[in-house]
Amino acid sequence: MKKIVSALIFIAILVIIFSISFFAADKFNFVLSPVFAFYTACLILFGLLGITYNNLWSSGAFKKRPFIAGFIVLFTFIVLFYFSKVSLQVYPIFKHIASTEGKHWTGKVFQPDPVLGHKPVECNSGTLNMTFNHTLIHNTPVKFDENGFRIPVDTPCARNFKRPLILFLGDSFTEGADCNEEKTFSAIVGDSIHGTSINAGVSSYGFSQMLLLARRLIPKYKPDYVVIQNSPWLSERAISRYAPTFGLAIPSPYFSNVNGIVQLEPPVFATSCFSLNWKYDSNKGKLHNFISFYLKEGFAVCARDWMNMVRAKYRTPKPAKDHQASDKVFFDEIVQIANTNKSNLIVLNLGDISTTGNSHTILEGKNVKFAEADSGLWKDVNFNEKTYQQLYYYWGWTGKDSVILDKHPTLEAHAAIAQSIIQTIKN
Repeated sequence: MKKIVSALIFIAILVIIFSISFFAADKFNFVLSPVFAFYTACLILFGLLGITYNNLWSSGAFKKRPFIAGFIVLFTFIVLFYFSKVSLQVYPIFKHIASTEGKHWTGKVFQPDPVLGHKPVECNSGTLNMTFNHTLIHNTPVKFDENGFRIPVDTPCARNFKRPLILFLGDSFTEGADCNEEKTFSAIVGDSIHGTSINAGVSSYGFSQMLLLARRLIPKYKPDYVVIQNSPWLSERAISRYAPTFGLAIPSPYFSNVNGIVQLEPPVFATSCFSLNWKYDSNKGKLHNFISFYLKEGFAVCARDWMNMVRAKYRTPKPAKDHQASDKVFFDEIVQIANTNKSNLIVLNLGDISTTGNSHTILEGKNVKFAEADSGLWKDVNFNEKTYQQLYYYWGWTGKDSVILDKHPTLEAHAAIAQSIIQTIKN
């Protein structure tokens, strides 16, 4: 009877500790650290040892077989530690799903891909919602054609291309996050020269995906112009195994450096990020929903991701440490592909005026033109940082003050970026 009571007290203490920790993480917006997983594993191990004392073991067990007993205790602790660690990863994902704040997608927009890591779902559409302080800031409809290129929502999935043809490669800046497709800089440029824009920008892409797309799309379409977004984070993403995202990992192709040779590596495993089917039930409490998510999908998906990430860390080539070497490989091959297919290559310097100009040094003497969007954006606001932020960032109202919500280009920024590209084409 005493052991039953002890077990119940132990379980109650464990639940209280977890609840307080989760509440604190939710309230103060911090990530539960491995330290919490460590002391949780210690607590569970201590409770198990206490409950099973005299039945499965006693102090004599350590004296008679110290190595075996020690190994069992250590093995049990390691299992409990990683059980706790994986369990802690479930809550932030649940919190993101359960929350209506921030950015959320509706509709199946992206899917796993063995080459690119992830890609748009062809002939499908969805909506990107941005909510702040319980207020919908805006919702952006997004649609992709039969080739996975972004198009206006009223455009047929199958479409014909007319020349001049312009191919755009980049990430969410090029794709046009928070902006209707017809207002993106790619669409504005296409309309201005009475041609067709192929918007192949995809959220969270980097130089690695852009190079893979260039290898496939430039020979296929032989565009008159190829505009490649050059932003510092695209370079950093290309030397990481995983794309920037919230929650579950999205493996990406990446540059490695094996024996001094910089080369592209495929994604280390297929992501589970787009396979979650669980839905939040607004008719039930948050605790009930969390338990439901944890048992149905959360723990299993996080455990699988964790195992895949550990395996990838030790079984796949390490990402290159020097992004300058991978940048050179990227630009050199892009130039070669464009020249072979008689496409005019335009490098769009966008995102950080202090670093994007480095592309001139890398591409010195090559058949490349530059669209200096950064210089144009800053010049339009007389190089005033406050005015730049007010005009080119998305803002929200807390009730007391305005805060920056998102640094993706606004409609004004897209118009200015488009002009820098149009001027380059005219020149």
